[in-house]
Amino acid sequence: MYSFGRDFDEGLEVDNIFREYIDRRNVESLSDRAVSHALSEDGLDIQKAVFDTVSTKMQPFVNAAVNGIEAAGCLDIINASNDELISVAAKDACDAALSFYGQFEEYKKLVRAFRARLFLIEKICAEMIMVEFLNRINCI
Repeated sequence: MYSFGRDFDEGLEVDNIFREYIDRRNVESLSDRAVSHALSEDGLDIQKAVFDTVSTKMQPFVNAAVNGIEAAGCLDIINASNDELISVAAKDACDAALSFYGQFEEYKKLVRAFRARLFLIEKICAEMIMVEFLNRINCI
């Protein structure tokens, strides 16, 4: 299907995404230190780090959901504000992602963390779908 998620996780173990810490087996890179630092602070920094982590894992599935909307001929400005369409697409994207990641032992903790907070993951996916949707119809 795709391998970006597996490539991204090379040498990383992601555990408990909302009190997330990234434990690097090798020497931490600058970006890893920045993420670890951001996750140790309160407020917007934590929210940004959570969104970044979720969006990295979900982006291929969000793209597939928008491809499905486009294939159905529903990619227009009227449907851009169709909450039901966006919500269903987000739920489908989350189901597909969890099914995909659930196949691999190395994603066991990630899948458990995502399933425990499925409502939040679906909301983030819905926002990502909306942005991709608007981007494809040249509104942003």
